[in-house]
Amino acid sequence: MSIGNLFLQMGAENLSDGAGLLFFAVCVTGACIGQLLVWRLINRQTLQHCQNAASAYFSVVATLYALLLGLIVFDSQARFEQAKNNVENEAAAGLMTFALARSLPGSMSAPIKEHFVHYVNRVLDHEWDAMQEGHLDEGSRLALIAFSEALTKYDPVTPKEQILLDKIYDNLAVIWEMRRERLDDVMTAQSTLLWSSILIGGAATIFLGFFFVLDHNGLQLLMTSILTLIISVNIYIVFQYANPYSGEVKIQNTSFAFLREYVMQDR
Repeated sequence: MSIGNLFLQMGAENLSDGAGLLFFAVCVTGACIGQLLVWRLINRQTLQHCQNAASAYFSVVATLYALLLGLIVFDSQARFEQAKNNVENEAAAGLMTFALARSLPGSMSAPIKEHFVHYVNRVLDHEWDAMQEGHLDEGSRLALIAFSEALTKYDPVTPKEQILLDKIYDNLAVIWEMRRERLDDVMTAQSTLLWSSILIGGAATIFLGFFFVLDHNGLQLLMTSILTLIISVNIYIVFQYANPYSGEVKIQNTSFAFLREYVMQDR
């Protein structure tokens, strides 16, 4: 996903009303103030003398930081897409599970379906909001456990019932696995070491740019602003992808909403 696509996914009003533009403005303003302070503390002649050395250092630091940040952004986007696929797979397995449960004959199929409907409603009504806060809903886990235990009480009579029950168990295993993946995605935050590397590397890259000297101060401030904006945009992308279920860029509950429409047809 490109930066342009990211902005389209956020929506113009979300970006302008959220912290994105404020973050960009603060970073660019801070960089310009830093540039002015360097000019004030170090005279132009001294900056011209150290420009060659600064250029060599800047090339090394900027290259290393670009590689680091690029890999982090790519990994964050890959984790987001994987989390999205996991949610879709969980909902698809849930749909197949309920479809097979509807085919089970006898009075024992009714409580099985009822438990699954409760699980889907609990995920949509409680757990999805809880995931934005960085945790899962215990009631949803208990509802899925209740559904799993209800399956164990069903005694198949015919070979067809046994086949249906085996297929339900297969899909239930997928649901549990995808749910575990959701737990990992919600609970696994970016480490302090990673964020320290991102922020320190960005600050060092921008700071080294202060030691270049151009004849036109306004043009140099513009170049400093552009460099800072590019770095801050990439940092903002990493921040938005930190939790796939919160922020301006997040996984929607559309798949589970479609699943609820299907399971509620019997009610």
